[in-house]
Amino acid sequence: MSFAVCLAFLWWMLANRGSAQLLDVNCAAVSTHSGDLSFNSTWMALVVLPNKTCSGALIHKQFIITSASCIFKQGNAIVRLGQLNSDKEHGISDEYRIEEYQVHSSYIHSFYDENNMGHDIALLELQNEVLYKANIRSICIWLNETEVDTQMYTSFNTARWVIDEESTQPRVLTSKIRHFTRSRCQSAFKIHLRSSHICAGYEKNIKCPGIGSPLYKSIRYNKELYTLFGIQSYGDFRTCLYTDVTSYIDWILGIVLSVDVIVPKNSHAQDS
Repeated sequence: MSFAVCLAFLWWMLANRGSAQLLDVNCAAVSTHSGDLSFNSTWMALVVLPNKTCSGALIHKQFIITSASCIFKQGNAIVRLGQLNSDKEHGISDEYRIEEYQVHSSYIHSFYDENNMGHDIALLELQNEVLYKANIRSICIWLNETEVDTQMYTSFNTARWVIDEESTQPRVLTSKIRHFTRSRCQSAFKIHLRSSHICAGYEKNIKCPGIGSPLYKSIRYNKELYTLFGIQSYGDFRTCLYTDVTSYIDWILGIVLSVDVIVPKNSHAQDS
């Protein structure tokens, strides 16, 4: 980390003593219930752009993480949060409805390369802070990379937005996905992969979740916490390419903690 980020991080640790290994100490535990309702993937964000939609994940009360390819050369964005993992839609309190947030600023990694999908990562700063509820809560990001070694896991979880005829609201569909060697993605996509790439996919002919969709797993930290590992950069059927979020911890901290030395807003931000 740069000196500026280290100073900001030290201040942040003192302010969040006891839980400083997590970007957001209030991030989502594995089981989230409210009465007879069950909530899943409470961090899932639907990024609505002028001519397309893509996915993202809430990582902080005012920040969404997604892929740079999602928002690159796009206009104003709206983020929708909050999904109900239940067949009951009628008679449900408005407390659990989907909420919309305007995007104040978007931050694309300065080394993003659309030709080889390098550094395909972006952050969206919301105009207002998110009010956490049973159906809206951030996913965890571990700040200590040694605690979440991506290479040690043979499988992950993924999530995608789906809209079906039987539901009046979009819902999130989760699934398991296998961790492949990077050479498999290199062969499939004919590009040179970086150490900050994760290759994953399916043995069957299953479609990849979609641009900006999260790659995650539950990790125990006093209790089981949903932990973010990657954001989908590219993929079609069977083979999916992700940006390894754990490789960009200092970049994320630089923006979330407003350390302009490491992330100059005039070069990284696209104000909406």
